[in-house]
Amino acid sequence: MKFEYIPKIRAQESFGYIDFPDKFYRFIDEFNIVGVRWLQPTTISASNFLRVLQEGSSAKARGYGRGKNKENDELSIQMQDFYQPLLDHGALWKVKNDNVICTAMPYGDRESITDGFYRMVNMFHYPETMKMEFLDDKYRFRINGDHMIAIYCDSSQENFNPNCSDRKLGIMR
Repeated sequence: MKFEYIPKIRAQESFGYIDFPDKFYRFIDEFNIVGVRWLQPTTISASNFLRVLQEGSSAKARGYGRGKNKENDELSIQMQDFYQPLLDHGALWKVKNDNVICTAMPYGDRESITDGFYRMVNMFHYPETMKMEFLDDKYRFRINGDHMIAIYCDSSQENFNPNCSDRKLGIMR
């Protein structure tokens, strides 16, 4: 999967999705982010989303437009049901070590967002290693959404701490 380069300064001029550059660069620096795919994962398949979170940025898309609607791993509407409750203002982020995390800034209270996550996990039979955590507001670089969340695969089963630096996070090894 290809990710866009993140400029060291004035990213808001390149992307347009950034309302608070200081918070954006705090997120980029503390999570050791090196690339982004905006507006994801709602346009990729559910299996590709899992594979990218499990395998990182080197994960390969599978399937090429079979059937009537020509859907494939990189162009799918499978995740659309989760746009509103969970994946609004979403992005996939490439970490320096090639891991990938997903962030979103959905609208709603914590309970409804958590319910949306568990509904997605159950619908697509995702493993228990798929996790979701609410991030601290110090990383919310957009005015959109009520909360900022991170979705990731934690193969080590360690708890994700949204207030830790990348060195302390199991997903950032």
